[in-house]
Amino acid sequence: MIENGMNVFNVNVSQVKWIETENVYYWGVGGKDIIYPECLYKSNYVGPAIFFDEPMVHTRDHALRPKFKKDPSIRKTITPQLFFEEFKHEYHKAKYERSPIQLLKGLENREDVSIGDMDFLQQNIYSWETMLSSAIYQLSEGDKSTPYAMVFEPPGRFGATRVLPELNMSFDCQIPADDPKNLFGIINGFLRGAARVTNKEWGISIYGQVTRSEAYWYMTHAYDMGASLFFYWDSYQLAAVPYNEYLVLSKNLREHSKNFPRRDLEKLKMDAEMAILIPPGYNLGHVKMGIGNFSGLPELNMERINTKGVKYRDVMSNFYIEIERCIRLGIEYDLFWNLEDLELNGYDEIVVIREDGKVDITKNDKIVVLNSARTPERFDGVSPQLTVQIKSTDRKAPVTITALAEVVEGTSPVYYTQGANKDGINRNVYVLWELYGPEEEDYTDFWKERWNVSVSENGNSATAEISFKIEKLGNYRLKVSTSDLAGRSKVVWKNIIIAE
Repeated sequence: MIENGMNVFNVNVSQVKWIETENVYYWGVGGKDIIYPECLYKSNYVGPAIFFDEPMVHTRDHALRPKFKKDPSIRKTITPQLFFEEFKHEYHKAKYERSPIQLLKGLENREDVSIGDMDFLQQNIYSWETMLSSAIYQLSEGDKSTPYAMVFEPPGRFGATRVLPELNMSFDCQIPADDPKNLFGIINGFLRGAARVTNKEWGISIYGQVTRSEAYWYMTHAYDMGASLFFYWDSYQLAAVPYNEYLVLSKNLREHSKNFPRRDLEKLKMDAEMAILIPPGYNLGHVKMGIGNFSGLPELNMERINTKGVKYRDVMSNFYIEIERCIRLGIEYDLFWNLEDLELNGYDEIVVIREDGKVDITKNDKIVVLNSARTPERFDGVSPQLTVQIKSTDRKAPVTITALAEVVEGTSPVYYTQGANKDGINRNVYVLWELYGPEEEDYTDFWKERWNVSVSENGNSATAEISFKIEKLGNYRLKVSTSDLAGRSKVVWKNIIIAE
């Protein structure tokens, strides 16, 4: 592993003797077991912990979802702002009560050590996070000594032809889906931006669900853009990167760094010419990133209305169209939450995406307010055609609905994959199916059902058929979408009314 370029390892007490004299870092052994104080003078000993574990996800799963279960009415009243307030509370606990104090707590419990009034946070800890919009908050909150970096954890099946078509189908942008740089630019925007403003570092990780053909490029491209941390996840089903694979990935990165050894990291942080800001609490979503439900919560789906009377979808559409504009014009951009005390220096232009659907453009100390995002000039071409038919005639609950979608390609090929299936195969499913209702907080993307969607291809056309159950009475809206590799999309809505 060391020979292939890996240089940080998690070890237990019995393994320390095998690693402490190597030219690598090690972590995992806590204050209770270290040789004190000698171990604290070893430059390769990191500490008992190395990262915060997904504070945003922890907020959703351990703070909000239990509240939803206890009081279902909160599902209707939840907003991105309320999520943000919950996150601040959970993040405070993660930072001041968990990983950064493990070393001190371990020493405190030893009979041969007296810590007196010594009080500190472990500083060489990074935040391991999937929801990167929180990067600027996490790197700037309170005691700024920790975390020292933000590392991206890919949520679920991650790849350009999975996420970018979903963005185009969901937000009326046209980001070409055949170039992974267009996806990584969004990820990099939050990471590099937060590192620039706080003078800290950033990095990425590779999971087993990352599109394999893109994983090697993600690592070397991140290196070229200024990343300083690179990690893998090597457990839990499809999330695991196989041992031999992460050896090869590490070797590839090591050789790339040898070929391009001289990086000016401070200069690379300053590459962006434009900053684009979204309201705190708004984000890219989670495992189903392209669909965009804030924090991966169906209750914060994109058809809901914010406090300004505007759909979340319309606010985020402005965000992604401004990103598309940067991509098409070749402008480097950083991305941020619009925090109250955020200071941005050195950007030629600052774009503020507002909750009321308007967009503020600040340039040369002048502010211009636009009614919407600036749609860039797009290449001429024919969008795909999409027709949808609800085949089921029964409308009494419970009922199984069967829907048929026919896609006809236009100028560019239609390609959308849900990601690798259990056999590791990426299948072109052509169509994204979503169901809204009966209440505004109810939403499903048919994640399980979509793996079994029947698709038949015929030249430049394809037919997809899905069946799903509806248990509750009420009015539903079925959203069916398709997108080509150039980013052109087509959306069809169908009303489904279920009576007694």
